[in-house]
Amino acid sequence: MLAGMRHTSLRCLVGAVLLLVPFARPADAQDAEPETVRPFLMPDLSGSGFAGVDAQLTFGEVDLGLLGSVDVTVVTVDAVAEVPVGRRLLVLGRLPLVYASRDEVLGDECCGASLGNLTAGARALFPLAAGGRDARIGAEVTVSLPTADDDGDGADGNGLAVIAQLPHDPGRYAPNATVVRAGGSGAVRAGRAFAQAELALHLAFYDDDAGEDSDSALRLGVGGGAQLTPGAAVLAELTTFANLDTDEGDEDFIHALDLGARWTGGNATASARIYFPLDEVFRDLDMFGLGLEAGARF
Repeated sequence: MLAGMRHTSLRCLVGAVLLLVPFARPADAQDAEPETVRPFLMPDLSGSGFAGVDAQLTFGEVDLGLLGSVDVTVVTVDAVAEVPVGRRLLVLGRLPLVYASRDEVLGDECCGASLGNLTAGARALFPLAAGGRDARIGAEVTVSLPTADDDGDGADGNGLAVIAQLPHDPGRYAPNATVVRAGGSGAVRAGRAFAQAELALHLAFYDDDAGEDSDSALRLGVGGGAQLTPGAAVLAELTTFANLDTDEGDEDFIHALDLGARWTGGNATASARIYFPLDEVFRDLDMFGLGLEAGARF
């Protein structure tokens, strides 16, 4: 059943990409100057403001030992705001929400809706001269406060969200955790081709209710793509989450690949991506996801 749902979802997403690309902009806009493409996961270095919703639907399994494996579904929906407060500075905010469910086990159902960790921060931008190419770098600092539900079904749902988002940013959903991130990224564009890379340090500090005091990791991202029309682009992003404080049995590196497209028309922008966790630990869970983002740039 889970495999059939994944295949149906994949066909729907690919069909949407093929149908919408030709209509991403009116015909009279096809020769317009291409706009800076907003990435899926890495920081947006365009300097534009953004307000919208970033969602991911993740399918997978959880091994319950003698009870066997059960299918799980995790939906994360983050309200996102990136507000310019100057030519080269943006204030950032994100409110993560989770809805998780799994098959019934011994009459017990899980998990319902829950709140993630409210996140705020700032991003500074620095345009560069790079042989006539459009190049820029950025620095970003964010903090996630420990607002995630940490009891009952809410805690279980957030735990599933942490697994689903482990290669991306689990600190947005981890219960009893304050997460500080500091990093930098750089982007370059030549004609309709573009590329970007990111390196960020993630520091997690846990409350007394958690089983450990702190944790640290590096997030590394690299991606790029091409603008097919002024309003449509294809993108790929490879993310690695490197655990700096591994315990016995933990994975040192977690990788994921996100492939998809972005459409822009006027101030509106939307993207659709396919989420492929690459490591064996996730393949054993049959994990697979679809991501959607929609909002307005200003």
